[in-house]
Amino acid sequence: MTAVVVAVISGAVYFGSHRPTAQDLFWKPLLDMPGPVLIAAGDVPDGPPSAGDPTGGSGDLMPVLHRTSATDIPFSDAMTMARVLGTLQAHGKTVILRQDAVSSFSELRESPVVLIGAFNNEWTLRLTNRLRYSLALDPERRLIYIKDARNPTNRTWSWATDQPKDHQGAAGRPKLEDFALISRIWNSDTGNPVVVIGGLYRYGTESAGEFLNDPRLMQTIGREVALQNPRSNIQIVLGTTVTDGTAGPPRVLAVSSE
Repeated sequence: MTAVVVAVISGAVYFGSHRPTAQDLFWKPLLDMPGPVLIAAGDVPDGPPSAGDPTGGSGDLMPVLHRTSATDIPFSDAMTMARVLGTLQAHGKTVILRQDAVSSFSELRESPVVLIGAFNNEWTLRLTNRLRYSLALDPERRLIYIKDARNPTNRTWSWATDQPKDHQGAAGRPKLEDFALISRIWNSDTGNPVVVIGGLYRYGTESAGEFLNDPRLMQTIGREVALQNPRSNIQIVLGTTVTDGTAGPPRVLAVSSE
C-alpha cells in the first residue's frame, strides 16, 4: 500500500502561543521527536482472535489474529485515524499513514508511532503485552477483555465475542458496554514513543478517538503526574455505553503510569 504523506506548513509555534493543555502534554513525546509520525491502522479481522501459546512463562494466552485478504480498514478505525491526524496536523506534524499488515518493525523504529485498533492490530498486541493493562482473551467464557496485571482474574472490562451483531444496544435489549485502552509508551521495543488506541469492539475505538480529540474530555486526566513527564508510560481505560448501535460519551475508568 502506497504511503500517504500529509505535510503541514502552519502550527510550528503552537506551544508558544498558549499554555499546554492535557491534550498537548499527552502528545508531547511524539511532537518533540524530529521527523514524521507514523499512523498504522488495523485491518478488518476475520472473526474474533483465537488463543495462541502462553507468553512470558505466565500462562497467559497471546491472542492470534485472523486476517482477511481485504485492504480495507474498519470505519471506526478510519474515524479515529482522521481524528488523530487532525490533532497532529494542528501541532504542525507531518504524518505517514499505513496499515499494520504492511508496517515492518524497521519502519516502527524510524519514527514515533500511533497504532490504531486492538484485536485487529498485531503491533498493538505485541507492544502492550508487558504493560499493566493489556489485551487478552478468555476462550472458555468467549470473552475479549482488558487485563489488569494487578488483578488478572477480573473480567469487568470485557466484550462477549459470541453476541449478535445486529441491533446492538437497541431498546428492550440488554445494555451493552464497550471498553477501550489508550497507552502512551515511552520505553517501547521500537526505541521511539508509541501511542496505542484500541477498543474491544468498534464502539470502544470510536470512543477512544473522541476522547483524544476533545481537549475538554482530556482535561479530566490533566492532574495525572505521569502526564507531566513526557518520558513516562501512561495508560487510560475508557468505557462507553452503546445505544442503538452508537457509542456514547467516553468515561475514564482507570489511569495507570509506569
